[in-house]
Amino acid sequence: MVGKRLDFCIEEAGCLIWVAPRSLGGLSADDLAQVWMGQQEVATQELVQRGVMMPMALYQDDGYVVRFILGDLAEQEAAEWTSRVIWKLDIPCGEVLVSGVLTPDFQEEFATMAAAETNGSYWVGAYITLPPGAYQVEVYGYPPGDLSSGLG
Repeated sequence: MVGKRLDFCIEEAGCLIWVAPRSLGGLSADDLAQVWMGQQEVATQELVQRGVMMPMALYQDDGYVVRFILGDLAEQEAAEWTSRVIWKLDIPCGEVLVSGVLTPDFQEEFATMAAAETNGSYWVGAYITLPPGAYQVEVYGYPPGDLSSGLG
């Protein structure tokens, strides 16, 4: 099944890419930033286990291109990936965030995140609308913007 496809750019990565429902698992943007900074009783690991967020470290802090695919990879995409992360996310709100930053100022940054458009460029992240539900999310890395290889 080849479904929805959307390519866009995130300009500021902060050595991180993370995916989460736009509803943030019921947390406020400020609360999520506090969890990430270790200042809340709820730990990031608990949010991951609950399917609220999927954080991944990057080897660098340059921006990157995101290709969102709801469905199967094309043949070339399936043949060329060099790193992959698979996890589950619960997206009851029908909007999934893709971002590269989670800082103490995240509440302000969250307010600026817009719906991703094809070939759009976003400072810290954007969201994609999809049918509400539970998803298996797979994030693939490709050189030179790979999640693990360190290629520049």
